[in-house]
Amino acid sequence: MQTVAPLRREPDLIGRTAERSRLARAVQEARTGPARLLVLGETGIGRSSLLATAVDDARQQGFRVLAGSGTSLPGCALLRRLVTPLMSVADRLPDSLRTPLHGLVSGTDDAAVRDPGTLHGAVSSLVREAARDRPLALVIDDVQSAGQGSLDLLAFLSHRLTSEHILLLFAARGLLPPEQLDTDLPVHHVGPLSVTEATVLLARQPSPPRGWIRGEILRHAGGNPRAVIELAHSAAGGDHRPRQGFGLPVPARIRRAHTARIEELPTKTRRVLLVAAAAEDRGDLQAVLSAAGADLADCGPAEDAALITIVGHRICFRDPTVRLACYSDASEHDRRQAHRALAAFPSHDAGRRAWHLANAAEEPGEDVALLLETAAAVACRQGRHVEAAGALERAADCTSDAGRSARRCARAALLAARGGHHAWCRQLWERVRDLTGDPALLGVATAAAGQHLPLHEPASASALPIGRLLDSGLQDRGVAMALASAAGTAALVTGDAAMRAALAGIVERAESLPVRTALGDELCPGPADAAVAASVRSIGDPGGWQRTQDADPGLHEPQSGRAELIRLLSVGTASWMADGPTVASGYLRRAVQLLREDNAVGAHPFAFVMLLDALADCGLWREAAAVHAEATDVAAAGGLPVLGRAVAAQGIALQVLRGDVAAAQQALATLDPWSNRAEDDNPMVRCLVHRAAGRVHAAAGDHALACRHYLAMFGPDGEPEHFAWSYRAVAELARSAAKANRHGPALRVLHRVRRSAGSTPSAHRAVLIDRAAALLAVDDEHAVESALHAAATGHTGGERPHDQAVAMVDYADWLRARRRFVDARPLLRAAHDTFARIGATHDAGIACELLRATGVSLRGTVEGFALLTPQQQFIAKLAAQGLSNRAIADRLVLSPRTVGSHLYQIYPKLGVVSRRQLPDVISE
Repeated sequence: MQTVAPLRREPDLIGRTAERSRLARAVQEARTGPARLLVLGETGIGRSSLLATAVDDARQQGFRVLAGSGTSLPGCALLRRLVTPLMSVADRLPDSLRTPLHGLVSGTDDAAVRDPGTLHGAVSSLVREAARDRPLALVIDDVQSAGQGSLDLLAFLSHRLTSEHILLLFAARGLLPPEQLDTDLPVHHVGPLSVTEATVLLARQPSPPRGWIRGEILRHAGGNPRAVIELAHSAAGGDHRPRQGFGLPVPARIRRAHTARIEELPTKTRRVLLVAAAAEDRGDLQAVLSAAGADLADCGPAEDAALITIVGHRICFRDPTVRLACYSDASEHDRRQAHRALAAFPSHDAGRRAWHLANAAEEPGEDVALLLETAAAVACRQGRHVEAAGALERAADCTSDAGRSARRCARAALLAARGGHHAWCRQLWERVRDLTGDPALLGVATAAAGQHLPLHEPASASALPIGRLLDSGLQDRGVAMALASAAGTAALVTGDAAMRAALAGIVERAESLPVRTALGDELCPGPADAAVAASVRSIGDPGGWQRTQDADPGLHEPQSGRAELIRLLSVGTASWMADGPTVASGYLRRAVQLLREDNAVGAHPFAFVMLLDALADCGLWREAAAVHAEATDVAAAGGLPVLGRAVAAQGIALQVLRGDVAAAQQALATLDPWSNRAEDDNPMVRCLVHRAAGRVHAAAGDHALACRHYLAMFGPDGEPEHFAWSYRAVAELARSAAKANRHGPALRVLHRVRRSAGSTPSAHRAVLIDRAAALLAVDDEHAVESALHAAATGHTGGERPHDQAVAMVDYADWLRARRRFVDARPLLRAAHDTFARIGATHDAGIACELLRATGVSLRGTVEGFALLTPQQQFIAKLAAQGLSNRAIADRLVLSPRTVGSHLYQIYPKLGVVSRRQLPDVISE
């Protein structure tokens, strides 16, 4: 018996949120009736991988899946493959329908040609009969290549199946549906990956390229996943530097795939393709045709060969690899002619004209370098930082003057960092060190690398020669302030006490410098100096921020241009250091938005760590989840493993807060806090990882193990591992230590935290310390109650709603243990309402249980019910009416095990432990 061919897929599908959501919706729709969808996209765009995810989803939901590809299957071969697995139900059909089916399967009767109507009716009946047992999914890839008989049948099924639980899911290459298919078929077009998604995909390759070539791959792949992968493999192991034209090693497979078709085209058409390739999709149709000396008719053969398509006033290559093949197969002479002709077209801006003239030059020289500088300036203004950095590095290679070369490399390093290409930035920084001893240029490159270096390697912050640069005669105040900012970031990431102690002196020296230059202002504009200085000082002395902003209210006055971005980042950092999450999240949110608008989201990666923490504290968890996803992409795309582990730990902690403890446990197993890799983490990452692990184990009820993880955030003597992160978990440590009866180590930590806080701790830190002391106290009930009451009511304005609600639960539990139920109930009700409002489902369930223990009925509670998905709500209602799992499964066409799994997720969200309690919390 023939089997259906499996679909091709990539192991890890990156991005594609909209596509996966649309496919999941189609699968869900097929549970209640027929669903149809055609997925369209060009070669290599990921259609097959998307279909494979839909197949997995359908199988998990109990569908019978018949999946295959139309490639190389003429006539009715595909139809035969699909029908064969369903023949087990053919005995239920009349003889008049079974006969053509048996003839089709055996291949002895060409019924599709002799009597297609009868065969179509027989297959339609067979499919309907099979769908009676369970939902059926017919998934066909490359449907455009299927034989005519198969296409006719698929079109017939698409029209005739109107009430069955059947999913018809097809994928085809191209922008338009195959003519033979139903014209009313719903269509979803799969477009290219975003720049961030393509960067993440490139970073995940076995030997991801670094430097200029990395940006070129992303630019020329055009978001096509297969092009990204193939170009990355082709470039692996090479030490590529910017050069004329594309400068990409084009894989032999790409050349073989397209060269034959290109060579068969008329000469003028090949000339059009070369000029269009040289224009890189930025030249309009008229410019390309004029430069090629051709007219619109000359595009026809290339369109017929499916190499290009005319969209509006542009020539678009159907596949980015076609453009690479057209350019790489041409001679150097022909390429230079194409660029020279494009440069002569009057509608091009100065940047594009300069770029084309540079590529048309016979030999590199200072004149070419000046052209590339012009192109870089325009690209930078348009937010194309990576392209600008590549042009500047290429300009640096065009001159023999070491000073000019160093200056261009320094600016290239700045732009590479702005574009999130941190490994390339470090390469350029090293080039500048080799080329010059000029402290200003070295300072520019060091400052550019300094924002990401501590997030790239655990112990690399010490490699920043900031002190030596200041001692070597640096006079540029803008450069010095940028170096001070880099020093602050390094101290904040590593927690290094010596670096923190040196910050105030670094800022004072930077503020004393008299000179300002254009290059320094590009790093740190003058209007942002005060904010940068305040931010760096707050890292060395968090308690001094309030005094600073009182003395200089202008810190909160908006600036313009880059000065505003630096001000937002600096004030956001200082506010976060001073335990002001609401203010910090506001400033950092606006800063990240400005970075997005400038295509520079990877320029200041540590901002994501602070923004995530502030949003989590404020209870803005949906926004935090979106920021976490973006930060994960930034870490992967920028090759920043320290940042990656930090945000992964924050993501786990966020999952616990939102009640998804099972997912958090799975993610924690991947992070592995006790592994050899974890031993290499810097103090910040260790604290974040162990705090996340502590929250996971505390939520699972293992407070002894949770206590062990919290204690790992402190030294053996109780000294905080990190000045800004360790103390944040002191109340959580006290809570678990009290439940696990490990008061001694926790009290030792509390003593050290209290001492390190000094005489004027922030209000939040003081509340945490007092609350921890109360949780660990065993006598003096009056003092304990006073501290617990202060913690439960002390977060003014609800700035930290989850912290305050947990403090309410702690106080209420203390009152309940003393049988003061009347006093405990309002606290538990308020905590439950807060948990439900912010989506803390696990904690809401705990508050419900404690309320019941005080004698409160929860009938009519709706907050938890609103947290359920529509399907979970329906299951909960049926279970509350007394239906068994099997009865619910039969009604919803699910398996009883799936219903049980849903109920397992429903109970904690509603704060119940069994189905008999459901009527108490679900109103009719």
